[in-house]
Amino acid sequence: VVSAAGFSDNRDTADDLSFSFDADFDTVDVGTNKLVSFTNIIISGGRDRYKYQLSQTTGSALASISKAALTVKAKDITKTIGDADPLFTVTYAGFALTEGAVDLGGNLTFTRQSGEALGNYWVTPSGLTSTNYALSFAGGVLTIKAKAIVIIPDPPSGGGGGGGGMILPSIDILP
Repeated sequence: VVSAAGFSDNRDTADDLSFSFDADFDTVDVGTNKLVSFTNIIISGGRDRYKYQLSQTTGSALASISKAALTVKAKDITKTIGDADPLFTVTYAGFALTEGAVDLGGNLTFTRQSGEALGNYWVTPSGLTSTNYALSFAGGVLTIKAKAIVIIPDPPSGGGGGGGGMILPSIDILP
């Protein structure tokens, strides 16, 4: 987030002008009194633009860069009762330009709400740090589901047709 960068000019106060330009900071890190170089400054619009000609098309100023908001959210995930917890992962929202997880410090860790019965359990990420981002951590949900079962009837005993007693199913639990 950039603040405190701008231009001064000597136009008539009632005149309508707008400018466009390219700006480059000396670094991308958070801080105050950061040098900004302006190039390709042009009068890009306004009803009075025909009255003016720029005396220079470059310049510099000091500006401030504050931390950008970055959300780290645990992904929702499912496991089968009795299985080990799966690998927890996150999504990120708010990185600038080409930055990514490698630009963060610390170690990503997770805290999981305790319990192994069927149901939903909170998973919360933490542990990351940054000098350029204001981090917020959002939880996800681990859902523990039941095991699938297959019911297969046992064949009647005693061979061949005609009669038979009651057929009782057997139950196999699939891994």
